[in-house]
Amino acid sequence: MVIVFATLASFQLEMYLKCLLLLEEGLHREGHNVLKLFQCLSDKTQTELTKAHDEYLAQFPAFLALLRHKNLSPDLISLLGRGHRAFTEFRYAHENKGGKSTWALTGLMMPIRERILKLKPQWKDILTSLSDHEPLYSGSPQSTSHIRRKAKPIALGSPLPSEDTQ
Repeated sequence: MVIVFATLASFQLEMYLKCLLLLEEGLHREGHNVLKLFQCLSDKTQTELTKAHDEYLAQFPAFLALLRHKNLSPDLISLLGRGHRAFTEFRYAHENKGGKSTWALTGLMMPIRERILKLKPQWKDILTSLSDHEPLYSGSPQSTSHIRRKAKPIALGSPLPSEDTQ
């Protein structure tokens, strides 16, 4: 189950970085290497995201201790280097090719998401609302109890319901 989380989280980080690059720099980048994507951001953005990452990690001393115990630096560039191929390696973990990626970049995802929403505040409604402006997420991001169960599933291939059929 951990590999599933890490695969999806690494893909999420890749998409956030690509989105931020497009919004701030007007750059469209291909590839899955999150270190290279991060390095394409402006120096100012890199500095601000590094600071936000460090502040996030400071809230979790046990995690920092675990990194040190495993001889991993909590430095963002080091973690990006260790996780730069995470998506590619984790999604094929079932092939047992023995990748060397480590996932410890959750602290970077929320600051990037927040930065994107500052640039595009109208997107917040997309992320927080399904219908009738009811939030999809509320509460602490560390728990799953904040996920609302009210969303109506739509089968793949079926048309979206129109407003008069809801």
